[in-house]
Amino acid sequence: GENIVTDSRGLAFVNAATVAARRGWSLEQHSSQPEENTAHIAAFETANEIASIADLRWTLTHVQQITPEIVQRLKTLGAGVTVQDHRYYNRGNVENNQGGPPLRMLVDAGIPIGGGTDSTNAQPMNPWYSIYYMVSGKNVGGYAVNAGQEITRLEALKIYTLGSAWVTRDDDSFGSIEIGKFADLAVLSDNYLTVSDSDIRGISSVLTLLGGAVVYSDPAVGLD
Repeated sequence: GENIVTDSRGLAFVNAATVAARRGWSLEQHSSQPEENTAHIAAFETANEIASIADLRWTLTHVQQITPEIVQRLKTLGAGVTVQDHRYYNRGNVENNQGGPPLRMLVDAGIPIGGGTDSTNAQPMNPWYSIYYMVSGKNVGGYAVNAGQEITRLEALKIYTLGSAWVTRDDDSFGSIEIGKFADLAVLSDNYLTVSDSDIRGISSVLTLLGGAVVYSDPAVGLD
């Protein structure tokens, strides 16, 4: 769950994390603010002292203002983070610390990262909006709200695919095109690596395969 107890900064969360560690469960915790990051990494460390979480792939999610110190503590535990595109929808004020997550810092630190939209509790959202934000640092209004934390297109794609598969322990089956993995892939309408940043948001699939079977084909393209 995104919040597994009502008060995630107190003893209840420490106890819940300890139970999860003992039973070998996955754990992903909503952790947006610095105070949350500090409390949650401390709980992770306490749980790890009782039962190792090194192979459980625990993560903090959102982490808009996470610090290098917290990142290194997560990395030491074998834990990671998941990031979303909340800041893409911010207003155009670039003076009020609306940026984040610090994607460049996270990638350079070598910590496992999964990507998403955080939209499934409301409605599906185009994943290319998130990827556009990751590579441009700009919000929906075109303002640079995450300047200096932009990442490359290949780094963003890896976060969204193989990175997310790592979080769910599916990286042996999904997330990259390799022998032995499911043939789940999409042929895109445009070259993601060469279109302009703004055009990334308009990319779509013209042919989609799941397990090697065609589940969608754009009639106008005729690839089926």
